[in-house]
Amino acid sequence: MRQVLFFSVSMLILLAYPIYMVYEQETILSRGEVYKFKLEPVDPIDAFRGRYLNLNYSNRKIPADTSLNSYDNAYVVVKKGADGFAVFDRFEAQRPDETHFAGYLYYVSSDHKARVTMPNNLRKYYLNEELAPLAEKVVQEFTDNDSIPAYAEIVIYEGQASLKEIYLDQRPIVDFLRAYQKTQPKTPSDR
Repeated sequence: MRQVLFFSVSMLILLAYPIYMVYEQETILSRGEVYKFKLEPVDPIDAFRGRYLNLNYSNRKIPADTSLNSYDNAYVVVKKGADGFAVFDRFEAQRPDETHFAGYLYYVSSDHKARVTMPNNLRKYYLNEELAPLAEKVVQEFTDNDSIPAYAEIVIYEGQASLKEIYLDQRPIVDFLRAYQKTQPKTPSDR
């Protein structure tokens, strides 16, 4: 009887954790405030999880609290710029009252500026095998040409952040790529 009870409790715990993780992400996305960050992406492959865009954000080198050192955990304070895009403002050692999320300092320079290292859930945007190579090519073209915006929407709620969507030319990336594919000439291998 004890073994059955122990097994039942163990299974309940194993199931509760993934459910809680989904609930936490959905809470952030439904209740949080949306921030747009400019991107500088590249496209690697993960053998186990497939193709994805590795997201690099603009303005990642920001002032850090003088009590912080390289590789310390800290809070990244976020501000909305005049152009509607968010920027990383500074690192704080203590939880700030302003909009923020948890991150860590990659390296603190002599002028006490540090590079923002984003949490894993904000660094990778997964795509299917067909769209990922095209996404890398198109997004690189967009980021090389500042007149066409490529940006990520991140939702921040109570110090936690979640990646909502990637946009190219004001459209969700998948919609943009599908339309872009239709405008490209067919090659012999596509027929």
